[in-house]
Amino acid sequence: MGGDPGWRLSWSLGVFRTENDDDIINIASTVVPNFGFFQNAGTTLRQGVEAKLDYGWNRWKAYANYTYVDATYQSPLTISSANNPVAQSDPNENIHVVPGDHIPGIPAHRLKLGAEYAITDAWKLGADLNVVGSQYLLHDDSNQNQKVPAYWVTNLHTSYQVTQNIEIFGLVQNLFNQHYYSAGTFVSTAGFTSNSGGANFLTLNDPRTFIPGMPLAAYAGVKITF
Repeated sequence: MGGDPGWRLSWSLGVFRTENDDDIINIASTVVPNFGFFQNAGTTLRQGVEAKLDYGWNRWKAYANYTYVDATYQSPLTISSANNPVAQSDPNENIHVVPGDHIPGIPAHRLKLGAEYAITDAWKLGADLNVVGSQYLLHDDSNQNQKVPAYWVTNLHTSYQVTQNIEIFGLVQNLFNQHYYSAGTFVSTAGFTSNSGGANFLTLNDPRTFIPGMPLAAYAGVKITF
């Protein structure tokens, strides 16, 4: 919708619901360490909301995007989950999923806010904030372990249009050098055996492993179009 000349506002709202039969999921192998295979998972459900807001005024542009995803199993499952602490008490290293358990690796909440200012007709400067909610570790399909924590990251970007075909740009990712994890799973704590048959090395006392997010990084470049 619009109002007085010089500013504009647009928005959108969507609702989705997808149910899959004989869905396919990745299963951790109990035979080959740190490997896996694929297996049918019965019925799964993904439903949620997507909302978007865009605003512009004079030399300013701003936006907000939000997504909520409720991804759950709808069928009871007994699946192997090697290295999962919950499965260690089971003779076959299985975990038991019940309808309503959440699918791992899918954050329920995602929010992105951003703004950009045109300092001149050629020079633009902007920033955005990404907020990602917590998620269950991969292969924690029964949701009995601690989640990967939520995190937020701020980025900066700038660009200068030298000519119609040449643009200089710069990007700073994770401006405040936040330490966060983008995902997590389980690994064997036994470590590795050297080629000479010696003692194991890199042994661990916790099977949970987390993938670190990108640290502070800065880029610059030139974009040429023909």
